[in-house]
Amino acid sequence: LEVLDEALAENRGALLVTGHLGNWEFIPVVLAERGYPLTVYAGAQTNPLTDELHNETRRGFGIHLLGKGADAVMEIWHALKQRRIVGLLIDQDERKSGDFVNFFGTPASTRRGVAAFHRMFESPVLLCVCPYVGDGVEVIFERIEFTASGNPEADEHELLQRATSAFEQQVRKCPEQYFWMHRRWRTSPDDAAEQIY
Repeated sequence: LEVLDEALAENRGALLVTGHLGNWEFIPVVLAERGYPLTVYAGAQTNPLTDELHNETRRGFGIHLLGKGADAVMEIWHALKQRRIVGLLIDQDERKSGDFVNFFGTPASTRRGVAAFHRMFESPVLLCVCPYVGDGVEVIFERIEFTASGNPEADEHELLQRATSAFEQQVRKCPEQYFWMHRRWRTSPDDAAEQIY
């Protein structure tokens, strides 16, 4: 947790990105149990019963869950102003509204949020993964180093690419633990996603 503590010492909150690797649901539990101020965006699942069960479990550990849509944006804004940790997934297809960055050599539509909020607040961005190791898990933090160029659009793209590349490197270490069933490349810049699936 030293990497996270150093980031939080900058008093700008922190943007914590992760993906569907290993036991990703354990990450917020570990942080909440240790008293870290944590706000997490959890997108709605297709099955509303499963969705509510997951969310009840998360809230039971003291994890603050974000609302949906515009409410989520405002809540993230407030959370970072309060110097909280905001947890976001970086490996979900964002359809045509996402920014296309390379993931395993193929353009993948990626949520822009982490880059936009980093630009607004200069909050540190950290990757966190929780792969299974032996009979347990290992929680790994990595700061995404980035220096702004002054071009907001290019900077946001570069930060998303760096975070995605860092996540890809973790997936390469234990590819059998990645949630490949999610159609990460469902949307493509040239509408050619069907060639992948």
